Amino acid sequence: MHLSQPQYDFLSSPASWVVYGGAAGGGKSHAISLDPLRHCQGPHAHRDFRGALFRRTYPQLSKPGGLLDHCKSMYAPYGAIFNHTSSEFRFRSGAKLSLNTLQFDKDLTSYQGAQFDYLGIDEANQFTLNQILFLWGRCRSKSGIKPVLRMTSNPDNDSFLFPLVLPWLNPSTGYPDRTQSGVIRHFT
Repeated sequence: MHLSQPQYDFLSSPASWVVYGGAAGGGKSHAISLDPLRHCQGPHAHRDFRGALFRRTYPQLSKPGGLLDHCKSMYAPYGAIFNHTSSEFRFRSGAKLSLNTLQFDKDLTSYQGAQFDYLGIDEANQFTLNQILFLWGRCRSKSGIKPVLRMTSNPDNDSFLFPLVLPWLNPSTGYPDRTQSGVIRHFT
């Protein structure tokens, strides 16, 4: 499988939170769908792995060519079965990866008590910081896998995400500073 350098960098980062930005067609959704497979199949598969991919609304998730279609075609060769009722893929290893939506803050209660090893937020700029932090609070592993948050985005200036990615932008142009790509920063 051929990966672009940005996809490779995204998939190989050891950081707890990683944001992959870029224009439409840049492979962001592909990378965020590919990332959890390392725990679902192959030598590092773990039967207790629980991952979740999120889009803001169901139409965004299920439209033709959207994340659901992409995941179905990507995971089928690995024997993953999609359960429409629970909206999750079940892999031969026992690992599970769910596809979820979170349109309103009132929907957060649906995820109380959830435990995720992997949390992928596609188009994170469409979510609120409150939603992201709440979901991050559900990243606690009983499988022993280090929980991670992976986000894709084209953050608008008014998105909660914009100030978080600002250190990776060129201050004079506002575009990504390639020399900062992959640089890990710590924040509280």
